[in-house]
Amino acid sequence: MTSAASTELEALALARLGKGDIPGAVNAYKRLTRVKPENPCAWYQLGKLQVEIGLVEQGLDSICQSLKLDDQCPAVWFSRATMEQALGKSKSAIRSGLKVLAIEPDTVEAWMLLGALAEQLKHYEEQENCSWHALRLEPDNQEALVSYAHALYQQGRLAEAEDACREAIDGQASNASALACMAMTLIARSRVDDANEYLDLLLRKYPGYAQHLNAMGQECLSKNDAHAAIGLFASLIKLNEQIEWAYTGLSQAYLMAGRKIDAEENLERALQLFPDLPGAKSLMQKIKLALNFKLTIQS
Repeated sequence: MTSAASTELEALALARLGKGDIPGAVNAYKRLTRVKPENPCAWYQLGKLQVEIGLVEQGLDSICQSLKLDDQCPAVWFSRATMEQALGKSKSAIRSGLKVLAIEPDTVEAWMLLGALAEQLKHYEEQENCSWHALRLEPDNQEALVSYAHALYQQGRLAEAEDACREAIDGQASNASALACMAMTLIARSRVDDANEYLDLLLRKYPGYAQHLNAMGQECLSKNDAHAAIGLFASLIKLNEQIEWAYTGLSQAYLMAGRKIDAEENLERALQLFPDLPGAKSLMQKIKLALNFKLTIQS
């Protein structure tokens, strides 16, 4: 087919996009890649649009085809990295992100992506490094500042984490992630009353963020950090007695800390409020066994 035909297909794809017809644009770009398979831009545009309609794996295949034809475009490598991240291919996503930086070292988005991947892999020193580079390039980047604060918190550098959180909150008081990170940092510093102020603000502004707090509490339990888990779950119950999962989390944390009677009393209270609380009965059996074992040893 002629060059005129490929130009016509490009115009058709753009027209479909202009009308919001992404599937139509995808079909036009598919036809274009058959007409001019050596066109890396066509493969790139096809891949991005395939992702928009949920065809992530097909989109990644198209992006890879684009890179076979031209491997020096940082935007294409970044698209590949985000798609690999979405598919759970963290190590491949890291390699692709590093390719972006090899071509264009000052790509803030790439540093942010690598920081997020490092956090997923619990490589907190690397998360700190990536976030620092993003802040070096964009000092007012709130997302990078919160990521930096979280990396410091996870490494136990609590005073530095508090300073970074405070800076993020001062810059954007409604930043949910900054408020949550500040609360966890203050809990770790045994300043529970101060933490409650941030948790209260967080839950009032973002009621749906409670489930993220649950995940943070469960992460504390998985790390055997009973102190942080107790502080978080107890604070949540104090702020809102209707957060039912906080009771099981608190009793699990009490049990981890060896506070078996506290675990039992807290769960008994929970069952009075929520008789059908998921997981409560099996947890109560576990607590009773621990209490009976202690009594047997003492006798």
